[in-house]
Amino acid sequence: MTSMKTTLIEKTLELIGQKGSVDVSVRDITDAAEVNVSAINYHFKGKKNLFNEIEQFIKDGNNKIYENFKNPDKTEGLINWSDDVIKSVTRTPGILIVVQYLIDSNSDSDVISRAYYKKMDEKLDEMLMHSLGNENYQFKKNVFLSSLIFPSTRLSGSVSGLEGLNTYSSAKRRQYVIDLINLLKK
Repeated sequence: MTSMKTTLIEKTLELIGQKGSVDVSVRDITDAAEVNVSAINYHFKGKKNLFNEIEQFIKDGNNKIYENFKNPDKTEGLINWSDDVIKSVTRTPGILIVVQYLIDSNSDSDVISRAYYKKMDEKLDEMLMHSLGNENYQFKKNVFLSSLIFPSTRLSGSVSGLEGLNTYSSAKRRQYVIDLINLLKK
């Protein structure tokens, strides 16, 4: 993928994240990317294909993040996975909105394929149960996932009230996840 295509995809996801909706105009996208409106047609042959490419971008990113599930040390795999999720959602917060839009619109997109997410959820459960234990598991899982997504979607950079979590620093993100695991183990 060309760097301009990547820029347009990332700017679109950034705008979707800011707006809280997939309803962004081509003009808004090109203004944010500081390119001519014709760039969308040149690189994507239209807005619909841009959104198809965004779906593929999300799926490729998910596949990369889910590689952490292969780590034989389940706790380390969970920490790495969590770090990647926070980094991804912070960099392109519109991802969550696009996925929710696809779910709400009953899309047949393989980005939200039930089989794909069922398999990934099973792997996540395996890592979480290993790291957090089985007692009150569903509650712990919900708190854990919410604790990853909330700081990523609320503020760029640091989150007040969360001991200065800097979502741009891998070391800080990883320590946040380690602290979260230790808290939920209790």
